[in-house]
Amino acid sequence: MAEETKSDTSSGRFRAPVSYRAIRRAYNTMRALAGAGIAAGATFVWATSDVASAPWTVIAGLLITADGAYRRHRGTSVQPLLIIDITIAGTLLLTQGHTPAIEAAGFVYVLTAALLLLNRREALALIGFAVAWVVPVAVFAPLASDAESTHVVLESAGAAAFVAIIGQLLLSTGRALHQADERQREALETKRRAVEIKN
Repeated sequence: MAEETKSDTSSGRFRAPVSYRAIRRAYNTMRALAGAGIAAGATFVWATSDVASAPWTVIAGLLITADGAYRRHRGTSVQPLLIIDITIAGTLLLTQGHTPAIEAAGFVYVLTAALLLLNRREALALIGFAVAWVVPVAVFAPLASDAESTHVVLESAGAAAFVAIIGQLLLSTGRALHQADERQREALETKRRAVEIKN
C-alpha cells in the first residue's frame, strides 16, 4: 500500500485524481484489443490494396497489443505506456501522413489519460511531449517518399481505437472513483459505530 501511494504521488506536488493501478488491467486490456483492431484493419488494407503505410500500421498495432498485454498486471505508472503510444502514433503520422480525425482522437486520448492518471507536473510534461510532435508532423509529413493518402479503413481503425480506449478509460476511472467513495463511506460508518460503542 505504501508503494502504491508513493507511486501515485511521486514526481509532483499533487496526487493523480485516479490511481493507475486501480484501472490498469481494464485499461491495458482495451489497449491490447485496440491495437489488435488496428493491426487487423491494416492487414485487410495490405491484402487488398497497395497502400504503403499498411504494413507499418500492422507492426504498430501489434506493438501496442503486445505492450498492452504485458502491462495488464505490471507497472505502477501510466507514463511509460503513454510515451510509447505517443511515439508510435507520432512516428506513423510523421512518416506516412496524417489526418485530422486521427490527430484529434489521439490528442483527446492523451489529454484524458494524462489528466486522470498523472499528477499535474507529469501530466503537463506528457502533454508537452505530445504537442512536440505536432510541428514536425504538420511541416514534414509524410517523410516516406512512397507514402499515399491514408486509406479510409486505416483512418477509421485508428480513430475508433482511440475512441474505444477513451471510453474504457472513462468507464474504469468512474468505477474506481465510485469504489473509493464506497470505501470511504464504509470507513466513516465503521468509525461512527466504534464511537457509539465506546460511548
